Order: sequence, then C-alpha cells, then structure tokens
Amino acid sequence: MNRNYDNLDNYISVTVDHGDTLWKMAEMYNTDDLSRDEFIEWIITHNEIYANSLVPGESIILPVTKTNLSLASKQ
Repeated sequence: MNRNYDNLDNYISVTVDHGDTLWKMAEMYNTDDLSRDEFIEWIITHNEIYANSLVPGESIILPVTKTNLSLASKQ
C-alpha cells in the first residue's frame, strides 16, 4: 500500500446494506492502487471492524478518494 491515508475525510463513506461483504465492496469499488486483499485489510484496519461483523445501516470508510469517485462518475 503506497498511499498516505492520514486524512480519512478525503475518502468515501458508504452505508452497509443487507448482504454486503467486504469482498463485494472490494469488487465494486476496485482501485488500481490496492489488491483486493489490501483493500479489505485497509477497511478492517481503518474502521476497526472484523470482516464478518458488517451490520446493515452502519457506515464504513473505503480506500477510495472522493476525487477519484467523482472523476469516475464523469466518464
């Protein structure tokens, strides 16, 4: 992982839906910077959660910058 993740305000937050998994989120929000395993590990570490402890309705931060998300939506 080669990014500086100090300012979490720069990253998107999503609300967990019923049936969501970290694996599905890693596929949906795929980035070139991280492998799928690194993406999942980042979520676990920065949200202080366990992979199997997602609760529908809770918000979690993903390693996707708000800038990258807005650029992707314009393509």
